[in-house]
Amino acid sequence: MTTKLYRVGQAAVTVADPQAPLRKTRVRVQGQQRALDGTMNTLHVALKWRWQLEWRGISSAQYTTLWTELERQESMTFIAPDAATTYTVVVVGDVTALDNGFGQFDVYATLEEV
Repeated sequence: MTTKLYRVGQAAVTVADPQAPLRKTRVRVQGQQRALDGTMNTLHVALKWRWQLEWRGISSAQYTTLWTELERQESMTFIAPDAATTYTVVVVGDVTALDNGFGQFDVYATLEEV
């Protein structure tokens, strides 16, 4: 299995596979606003994918490659290790990295479909 995460339109970058099982959630994205009479007006509804990913015990080189991609402040292409489908995603929330002191790292990140 191979995981790829890279800037949209650029060369593919292979990163370490995240810890299985992948936590993939369907997220409802919508805007709502109450009218003066109390009714709820839904402005937009879409369903998007969200992945909560964990990389455990990756090497320093794998960490550097992964961290470089996760630091991007733009849309990225994501191909999960268990799928051939390509998604355009952004990093949402915090990215956390833990160094175990023995040259191995744990990284936690959340990606959301654009």
